[in-house]
Amino acid sequence: MNAARMIRSTAFRLVLALACALLAAPLAGQAVPAPRDTAKAPPQGIPVRTERDTVPRARRDSLPAGRDTAAVRIPGEARANDTLPDKAAHDTVPADSTLPAPNLPEYRRRGGGSWSGVWTWEKRDLDYFHGLSLLDLLERVPGVSVTRSGDFGQPAGVSAYALGGGRLRIYMNGFEIVPLGTGTLDPQQIALVDVETVRVERELTGIRVDITTYRLEDRRAFAQIEAADGDFSTRILRGFFARPIGASNVVEAGYDVVSTSGFLRRSQYSASTAVARFSHLFAPDRGVEIEYRSGKFDRGTNSTALTFPLSADRADLILRGRARLPGNLMLDAQVGRTTLKPAPSDSVTPSESQVQASARATLTLPVATLQGEARLFRAGHGYAGDGAELSLRADAGLSKFVAATGELRSVTSQGTTGLEMEGGVRVGPFAGFSAFGSVAAGKRPLTYTADSVRTRLTFGGLGGVVPSTVVDTIVGFRTTSGSINAARVGAEWSRGTALVGAAAVRTDADQVVPFGLGFDPGLAPVQAGAVNSIEAYASVPIYFQWARLDGWYSRTADTGGRPFLPVDRARAGITFHKVFYTGNLEPTARVEALVRGPATTLGVDSQGRLDYSGQTQRYALFNFYLQIRIIDVRLFLQTENLIGRRTAADIPGLFLPGTRNMYGFRWFFRN
Repeated sequence: MNAARMIRSTAFRLVLALACALLAAPLAGQAVPAPRDTAKAPPQGIPVRTERDTVPRARRDSLPAGRDTAAVRIPGEARANDTLPDKAAHDTVPADSTLPAPNLPEYRRRGGGSWSGVWTWEKRDLDYFHGLSLLDLLERVPGVSVTRSGDFGQPAGVSAYALGGGRLRIYMNGFEIVPLGTGTLDPQQIALVDVETVRVERELTGIRVDITTYRLEDRRAFAQIEAADGDFSTRILRGFFARPIGASNVVEAGYDVVSTSGFLRRSQYSASTAVARFSHLFAPDRGVEIEYRSGKFDRGTNSTALTFPLSADRADLILRGRARLPGNLMLDAQVGRTTLKPAPSDSVTPSESQVQASARATLTLPVATLQGEARLFRAGHGYAGDGAELSLRADAGLSKFVAATGELRSVTSQGTTGLEMEGGVRVGPFAGFSAFGSVAAGKRPLTYTADSVRTRLTFGGLGGVVPSTVVDTIVGFRTTSGSINAARVGAEWSRGTALVGAAAVRTDADQVVPFGLGFDPGLAPVQAGAVNSIEAYASVPIYFQWARLDGWYSRTADTGGRPFLPVDRARAGITFHKVFYTGNLEPTARVEALVRGPATTLGVDSQGRLDYSGQTQRYALFNFYLQIRIIDVRLFLQTENLIGRRTAADIPGLFLPGTRNMYGFRWFFRN
C-alpha cells in the first residue's frame, strides 16, 4: 500500500511539473492584454474596504452597463487621415467580448466599510489567493478568532469576540448555508471553485459572510483549472466552466477536490464539491436560476488515529428568482432544500434535512438603500429546527461626510424568539480622518447539544428472563436565548491606498454556547460577562509603490472566562508586487507572521469530564507566498508554518501541522 501510494504521489508531482512547463512555453509568444487588476497591488492581509457601498447606487444603476459617466470629445483633426469609412457588412456580428452576458440582475450588496467591521475580497483579490477553503479567508479578518482542532479538515470554530456557537451565518447568493448536525457551520466545507466575491461583516453580535458566485463578464465562454500538490499528501484540483446558451441562458459547472493525509498521515481528510447552475432571463431585468451543490466530506470512521470521525454527504437544491422593477426596486426570492446523510459506517453524524424559503425587497433612494427580508425554515428536529426571521436594514449616505447603517432583526428558532438591533455611523473624512461608532443590543436563539442519560432494562439468557441494566447516552438539543450589549468606537485615516484605523470594543454577553463541533459537543453554555478590547489595523505602501505593509492587532484586557478568546492576536505581512513587460509578467511575493496569545480552552476535570479548564500557550507562525503570473497562467508556491513549530495548538494536545509546502498553477481560458 505504501509503495503504491508513493508511486501515485510521485506520478502526480511529475504530471503537475510537466503541465506547468508545457503551459508556460506556448504563452511566451502570445500578445494578450494584461488583466484589469494588474495595476493594483493585491491586498493579501487586509481585505478591500467597502466604504463606497454606503453611497446610493440609483444614479449608477440607471446608466447602461459598461458606459463611462463622462464623455471624452475627439478633435476633428484626429480623424482626418481616416479616409475609408468602416461600414459594417450585412452579416457582421458584434464580438462576444462586447455583448453583455445574460446574467441575473446583480445581487444587492449590503453597505458598510471597515469602520463598521466590513471586509471584502473582490474577484481581483481572489486571483492572488490559493487557499484550501473559506476558513483561510476568514482568519485574515481583523478581530476574528479561529479555533483549530488540528490539521486542515479537522473541526474549526470561528467567532468574533469569542461569542461562541450559533453566531456565524454564511450566505451564498442570498441562500443561507445552514449548519446540519452541528451548532455552527465549519467553513472548511465551503468550496472555493466558483466563488467570486466574499464579504465578511464582523458584527458586534456575530459574523455574517456573504458569498457571490461567478458571473460572466460577457458572452465569451469562460473556464479555469487549478491544481496543486504539497506535503502531507495535500492536493487541490478545481475546475470551472461557464458559457451562455442562446441569448437568454447561462450554464455553469464546477468541481472542487481538496484532500490531505495530515501530519504523519494521522489526520486524513477529503472534501469534494460538485456545482451545477442554470439561469434563464425572461427579460434583461428579470430571470430565474436553479442550482445544485453536492459535497462529500470524509475524515474516516474506522481508524483509531482519527480524532473526529466524519463520513457524510451534503446536498443543496436551490431555486431563485430576481427582478429589477421601475423606481429602483429589486425583488428576489428563493426556496431550497438541504440534506445531510451520513455514510453507513458513520454512527456519529446525524441525518438531517431542512427546507428554506426567503424573499427580499431592496429600494434604492437618492440618500439611502432600504432592505426588508423574510426567511422561513422547516426541519422539525436537531440543530436545524423550525424557525422564522424578519429583518429591516438601511444604509445611508446622508452627505459626503456622513454615512450610517442600521439593522433590526427578529429570529425565532424552535419556539424561542430573539430581537436584535445594531447600527453604526461614520463622520468624515476631514483631512483624511474619520470617526466612527457602532452599538448593538438584543437577544438571539442559540441551539446546543445537551446529552442526557437513559437507563433501561433488557432481558437475556435462557428463556429471556434474566434482566440486566443498560445505560444509553442520548444526544439532545436545547435552545436558549443569548442576550448581548456591545459598542465599538474608533477613528480611521485614509489617503490614496493607505489605511490606518483603531477602535475600542466592549461586548457584554450573558452566556456563550459551544460550537457543537467535534471537539466540544455536549458542553453546557458558559456564563459570560463584559469584555473590553482594543484593535488596530493598517495597510500602507512602503518605500516603492510595489511594496506594501499590512496587518492588524487585537488585545483583550480581561477575557472574562470566555473560552477560546486569546489575550491578544495579530497578523502582519509585507507584500511585493510589480508588473513587467506591458502586463504579461506579474510576480507577487508575501511574507507574514501570525501571533496568538494564551487562551482559556478545553480541559478535563478531576472526574475525567470535559470542561473549560485548559490553557493554551502563546505561539507565532510564519508563512510565505509566491505567485508568478505569465499572461493567463498563475504559478504559485506557498509555505505554511515556515519554521515548522509543532507545539502550536489552539486546544491542548491537538497540535497544528508542521511545515507544509504547496505548489501548483491556475489557468484561465476564454473563447
